[in-house]
Amino acid sequence: MTTVAVKPQTMHQQCIEVYLRILDTLAKTRNHPEAKRLWGWMRTAKMFEVGNDLPYEITQHVLNELAAGLDKDAKYYDTQADGADAALFQVQVDEYARKAQLPDHRPFDCMWLSYGYGNAVKKRTLKIDTSAFDHMSMVGHLITPDDDVWSFVLGSIRGGPDALTYQHERIAGIWDNPSSGAAWLVPWVLEFIDSHGDLVTEYKGLKKRRDFDKESKKLRFKRPVPPPYYMIKLANHHYEWRPKNRRSPGGIEFERSHRYDRAGHWRHLVKRGPGRPDLVMAEDLRRRGWQVYERMNIPPELEKKLLRKGHRSKRPDEWMAVKEIRVVAQHKIPYDRTDLPYKPASRNIAR
Repeated sequence: MTTVAVKPQTMHQQCIEVYLRILDTLAKTRNHPEAKRLWGWMRTAKMFEVGNDLPYEITQHVLNELAAGLDKDAKYYDTQADGADAALFQVQVDEYARKAQLPDHRPFDCMWLSYGYGNAVKKRTLKIDTSAFDHMSMVGHLITPDDDVWSFVLGSIRGGPDALTYQHERIAGIWDNPSSGAAWLVPWVLEFIDSHGDLVTEYKGLKKRRDFDKESKKLRFKRPVPPPYYMIKLANHHYEWRPKNRRSPGGIEFERSHRYDRAGHWRHLVKRGPGRPDLVMAEDLRRRGWQVYERMNIPPELEKKLLRKGHRSKRPDEWMAVKEIRVVAQHKIPYDRTDLPYKPASRNIAR
């Protein structure tokens, strides 16, 4: 149990404060086997700042859809329904949760989805004893390497300090608390995070060899060491590949000053051109794992991924080749400098 601190002004500060508070609470109760396991996972979990609006929006959207299927309004089941109506609605919620699955891929095996100080949560959606609490807020979800999901709740106690508690939402592949909304919230957020990645296209810059020979050398500057849990804003990245025997353009290069974690993500390599591709080149691309689309359109799911990364759709009068690569999560050590300090980051979900 800890006292309430003055609320920081930014969501980033809220997420860090709550995360450190959870670590401190779990560390003080490590004599309990469950708390000890959670403490170990939380220490290694990579933090993603979701904010406190998105969980409510997603949960309400799903509840509205389920209620509409019963020709009702979600507010009716929240404030008025009882008896057979309430029971039928709960059946719909349970059925939806049973079908929910975690994505096959995510940026890290162990992740902490942080909602800052969280949103108010209804006591009936929790399995824990809530009789002593005046107000409760869901502050985050922990996804473990075993694909289990735990929710953490901050509750205010009458005449006393705030208390942090937790409950499991998904164990051994089963969502055992459908009413909380975690069964649709967590998969959606994980899929949204994993939709960010790299797009690599052919270099469209200098064409002549003599132009490359005139390029200037890069100026190098060393970045300052960031503080722990510095913010990274999630974004898609567009790169252009160059021939190996050609130098990159001159400019400024910033050297890393710390060890860091690279998130797992999808990388899409794209080639395209007018008309139909050269037969020899097309066969070579297929041999190396590329999908070549000549007259046919690319699959809708793939097109959706490329559009999300800012790449335009394939036109009927051109060909396109795409290769999809999964880049695995990795602990990066710049220049093999093991003496550089390690700084964990907090990744901000930009919608």
